[in-house]
Amino acid sequence: MTGDQKSARETWFESRHVHVVWQNDGCMRANLTICDRRKKGDSKSGVELPGHLLTDLTELVDHPVSRFDENYSAWLPNGWPRRRTQCIASSRIGRHPKQLPWWSDAVRTSCMNGFRDGAAMLTGQGMTAEPFVRRMAQLLNCELVDIRIAPRNPDSTWFRKIADDGPSKTLFPMWIFSTGSEPATGLIDQIAIGLADAVRVIKVSEDGNVFHAVQKRLDLTGNSGAVWLLSDEHSASESVRLELLEQGAVQWLLQEGARTGASQSHPDTEIQSSDDRIMDLPNDADEFLAHWTRERGRHPGIETDDERIDRLLFGFSPDSEGAIGALLSIICSRRLLAGSSLTRDSTPIVSFTEVPLAEFSSRRTFRSHLGRWDFELFGIAIRKAALQKVGARPVIYGGESAWSGLQEPDRPWFQLTGSDSDSASIDWSKEREWRIAGDLDLARIAPNDLFVFVPDREAAKKVTGFSRWPVVILPRKPVPAD
Repeated sequence: MTGDQKSARETWFESRHVHVVWQNDGCMRANLTICDRRKKGDSKSGVELPGHLLTDLTELVDHPVSRFDENYSAWLPNGWPRRRTQCIASSRIGRHPKQLPWWSDAVRTSCMNGFRDGAAMLTGQGMTAEPFVRRMAQLLNCELVDIRIAPRNPDSTWFRKIADDGPSKTLFPMWIFSTGSEPATGLIDQIAIGLADAVRVIKVSEDGNVFHAVQKRLDLTGNSGAVWLLSDEHSASESVRLELLEQGAVQWLLQEGARTGASQSHPDTEIQSSDDRIMDLPNDADEFLAHWTRERGRHPGIETDDERIDRLLFGFSPDSEGAIGALLSIICSRRLLAGSSLTRDSTPIVSFTEVPLAEFSSRRTFRSHLGRWDFELFGIAIRKAALQKVGARPVIYGGESAWSGLQEPDRPWFQLTGSDSDSASIDWSKEREWRIAGDLDLARIAPNDLFVFVPDREAAKKVTGFSRWPVVILPRKPVPAD
C-alpha cells in the first residue's frame, strides 16, 4: 500500500458519535481506534479493535464483487476464513417451506457437500437460506461468514460490545456500514453472491434481487464464476434458467438419494450409495471401543426454532428423535461432546465401553433410578489404539478409599464399583468403561478406525445418508432354544 493510499483510507468511518481511524500494517490486518466524539481530550483515546477494515471488498477476492461502492465500508472483527467460501442463494420461498421439500433437500445437500470439500459457509442477514445455513454450520461445526448491516450512527458502546464478544474459531462476522443513504435493497444478497468463491443457486425469480446479483457476478466472471444453478422444474422459470446458463452458470442435479437424506449431487464428486456402506459386524470388532447414544432431555410438546429447521432439513429433528437423533447430530457435527453429570469429578468426559458390540443386545438394561437404558443400540465405535493416541484411558473402579487415594489428575477416570438402585445392587465395573477428557473431534480419527452402529436396516438406511463412515447393523439378541 502506498503512502497516498494509506492516507486516503486513514479516516474510515465517521458518524455523529464516533470517529474511526484505520492504521493498516500492510498485511490485511488493521487496528481500529474508536474515538468518542462526545468526549473531550486526546483524540487517540477510545477502544482498540483488532480486525480487518475494508472500503473495497475486492481486496478479499480475485474477482470484483457484484455491488460495492464508496457508500459502504466493512468491518471484519475476526478476519476472513483461510479456506474457500460457499454461498447458498435463493429467492423467497413463502411462509410454508415444508411444502417445498426439494428446497430443503437442496440446501442440506449443498451444505454437506461444501463441508465435505472443506469450504466455509457464507450467508447474511435476511437471506432466504440464512437460518438453514446457520443451523447446518452449527451442526457441522464449520466456519461461517455472517454478513450483517451495522446500525446507523453507532456509538463507542456498540463497538465495544462487538469487540467484547471476542474471537471465534468458526464465526466470522462482517459488519456493513453505510456512509450515505439507507442500505440498498438486496445489498446483502449482492455482497454475499459477489464475495463467495462458489455460489449454489437453489431458487431464482425473474427480476428479483438474487437474479440481478447472479447476473452481475456472471457478467464480471463468465463461466469461471463457479455459479451452480439447481436443475429442478421449481427452481427457476425456463427463460431465467436459459439466460443464466448462457451467461456461464452450470446446472447441478439433486439426485434422488439426496431427497431421502443422502448428500449427493451432480457434478460434485460421487459418493458411495447407501447400501454399499451398510455392513455386518467386522471380524476385528473386539478391537473397538463403543460410545452409545441416548435421547436428549427436552421439554415435551415444545418445538424450538432449531428443531423446526431440523425437521425441514432432515425430515426429523436430531434434538427430539431419541437415540438415532443424537447419533445423527454426532455424525453431522463430527464431534462427541463431553459431559460430567454422571461422574464424581467435574471434568467433562466422553465415555466408551470395552464390552464387545456383539453382546450389546443381550446386555441392554433399563436403569429405573436414571430413567434410561444402558447399552443402547445406536452409537459410534472407534478402534481402541486410535483412542489411546488421543488420551483415552480405562476407568479406575473402586470404593471410597480408592477415590481418596487418587491424585487430582487421575480423578476424572474414577468410578465407584457398586451402587444401589431401587431394585438391585449394580456392579458398574461390568461396563468396562474407558474415558477421554474433553470433547472428541472425530476428524482426529482415521476413517478406517471408526464405524457407526445401529440395530436394524431401516435405521441404517436413514443414517447412511449423512454418514461418511460405514454403518454396521448389530447382531440381534440370540433367541433361546425351546
